[in-house]
Amino acid sequence: MKASGDLYWVTEVHIQLLEARAWAANARGKTSDALSVLRKAAAEEDAVEKLPVTPGPIIPAREQLADLLLALNRPKEALTEFEASLAAAPRRRAALIGAAKAADMLGEKAEAEQFRATLR
Repeated sequence: MKASGDLYWVTEVHIQLLEARAWAANARGKTSDALSVLRKAAAEEDAVEKLPVTPGPIIPAREQLADLLLALNRPKEALTEFEASLAAAPRRRAALIGAAKAADMLGEKAEAEQFRATLR
């Protein structure tokens, strides 16, 4: 891809590679590494302007970061990442569900209900 000059897809593939590496690191118990790599993937993805004729990512990197933070029982950080993900990709079902769960874990019932209302 680099040789063809298609830098958009070079970047997209690199982001997916980072995501896979992050989840593999997490599976090996290297949580800190996993979070670091997912943060890098999210930053790269945020910097890319999506081409109008291509689909968006199946699961945005920032949403994956939020999912991992939620799984690590870090709901405050997860909610921040879910909100950032929703700002870039509004009304994503999984992000709304995750944000509601994070808000619930924080005792923010009204905020959780807002996410659920948007989901409905």
